[in-house]
Amino acid sequence: MSQEFDQQTFRRVMGQFATGITVVTALDREGRNCGMTVNSFTSVSLDPPLVLVCVDKRLEFFKVITETSQFNVNFLSQAQADLSRRFATKGIDKFEGVEHRQGRMGAPLLTETLGHLECSRYDLLPGGDHVIVIGKVEHLASTDGEPLLYFSSSYRVLQPPL
Repeated sequence: MSQEFDQQTFRRVMGQFATGITVVTALDREGRNCGMTVNSFTSVSLDPPLVLVCVDKRLEFFKVITETSQFNVNFLSQAQADLSRRFATKGIDKFEGVEHRQGRMGAPLLTETLGHLECSRYDLLPGGDHVIVIGKVEHLASTDGEPLLYFSSSYRVLQPPL
């Protein structure tokens, strides 16, 4: 079957689906804090509690996430668009000046997020130019607040319910 569209068209159409923004964090082999902005995130199962994130194979974080046995998913609040941009930027120390603490399992947790999940790696699956990382949720927490949303290549805010 041949494709009747190109990658840019696919990206544009997928941009019409609103998503929340997360920062996935882990420790590399040397014990350094690493992380990246991810909006390809979803829950998979309640029993056991599983989630998935998708990571581009061309990114530095690909090696980290495929070598580690644990990672964290930090749900960004509306006030944290700067963190989303920072963790999406290549070639910088993403944790420099960023408030965080180490989670129960060792990987970093960002402060003042809407919530977080501490995960052990459950499985890695192929996903084209990405890897699908499935994590089993071991610890979690949440707070009240408004989420950081992404739609049509822009950050967005929730409106009051209809």
